[in-house]
Amino acid sequence: LFRSVAEREAARANERAAKLEMDKAELERQLSIVWDKSKPRWLLFDSQTMISELKDKPKGTAEFYFLESDQEAYFTATMLSAFISQSGWHVPQLKSITIESARKLGNLGGFTLRSKTNDPAMMALKTTLNEHGFLALPWVDDSLKKGNVKIIIGQKDQ
Repeated sequence: LFRSVAEREAARANERAAKLEMDKAELERQLSIVWDKSKPRWLLFDSQTMISELKDKPKGTAEFYFLESDQEAYFTATMLSAFISQSGWHVPQLKSITIESARKLGNLGGFTLRSKTNDPAMMALKTTLNEHGFLALPWVDDSLKKGNVKIIIGQKDQ
């Protein structure tokens, strides 16, 4: 009788331990999701890979615009402009803009790339950004010169 009581208690303890392990694994999974969503975009860039991928693609001038009140957008623009510059693009000084101006340029958040229709330089940037997990939305602006791409970095998608 004593042995069966002890065995039952051990079995219950094992069940509780197994449930705690499952709960812990689920909490770690949820924490990982929250961390990934809250991580600044500029921490996600694989700079060397991005630079080498862009070196052999069409180049032009990349004008960066970021939200004036958004430090994360500023750091993202700073890091991305450095990588693009190192791959051979001409990158003038970054410009801050208001959220209203960003909206007028077609940015509702994330990355917007304005260029002429089917501009090869813009397509190269878009493809590279998308391959690195960043959704870069093209916006046609036929008033721009071929190879001139305006990159508007809006709020991080939550």
